[in-house]
Amino acid sequence: MIEVINPGPLSTVQDLGRFGHRQQGIPQSGVLDPLALIIGNRLLGNEDDAAAIEITAGNAVFRFMEDCSFVLMGSSLNATLNDMPIHSGWCMQAKQGNVLRLKGSQHALRSYLCFAGGIDVPLVLNSRSTDIQGQFGGLSGKPLQSGTVISLFKPHQTQVSAQGALQPPYFNHIRVLPGPHLACFDEHWKLRFTEKPWSVQLSSNRMGTRLIRDDVEFFNHNIRIPSQAVHPGVIQLPPSGEAMVLLADCQTTGGYPIIGQVIEADLRHFTQLGASEPVYFEFVDINTATKAHETTLFHLNRINIAIENNKKK
Repeated sequence: MIEVINPGPLSTVQDLGRFGHRQQGIPQSGVLDPLALIIGNRLLGNEDDAAAIEITAGNAVFRFMEDCSFVLMGSSLNATLNDMPIHSGWCMQAKQGNVLRLKGSQHALRSYLCFAGGIDVPLVLNSRSTDIQGQFGGLSGKPLQSGTVISLFKPHQTQVSAQGALQPPYFNHIRVLPGPHLACFDEHWKLRFTEKPWSVQLSSNRMGTRLIRDDVEFFNHNIRIPSQAVHPGVIQLPPSGEAMVLLADCQTTGGYPIIGQVIEADLRHFTQLGASEPVYFEFVDINTATKAHETTLFHLNRINIAIENNKKK
């Protein structure tokens, strides 16, 4: 079991998400960086979708109430285990009473604390993810609180190997597929959208990241569209001209023009950007998006091979 001493600004239990229910108005939820969770779980011998703790911005403290193998993925958020620095991507062994602190980082916003066996919370609609707006999943649908005690499933492996894996570095150059309403704007508008960086606003959350620029008035518009289905990665443009990228907890429908879709391979990079950080967009075609996805799968396959080879030693 793990005791939450301080959850920081936002820590929640998340797995890969809740799929197949958007027609009922139920968001996807789940980690904002799926690749980080998958690599962490594979290093520990877990199933890919075993639940972990998503920690946003650090300032979080946890105490191990039993001996436990764990991995930090995403940003390490300058973590220490009993005041000794630890890095993301490496299997660690904690002893009962050890204290894990995550301070924060200027380089990435979120960390994923994966445990051997995964977090033991009930499945709700086939997922253990926390839906904060709907107040279900995870631990009663709520963010972690100080004093919360988290139970873990029994690990699949009696002993986790001392091993690690590099995760692809994060960047702020984000590739985007053209959206269905991009044609409502002329070529000059499209060039202006990508020629300068946008800045992440402090009001961003797991539902969406709000973006602004010093010339945001140029992007004001009065285009109206019927409300339609939306999903994570969609870039909406409200009349104010402040672009918004929807994330895992987003609503299922929206009525703002959709000017783009962040490609799947780059959405994890985007979700690691903190307040005031710049983000550069580039419109690409479907072939580029497909190749980027294949590159991600290739990286995972290389990790699988390394893990299997390590078992044979």
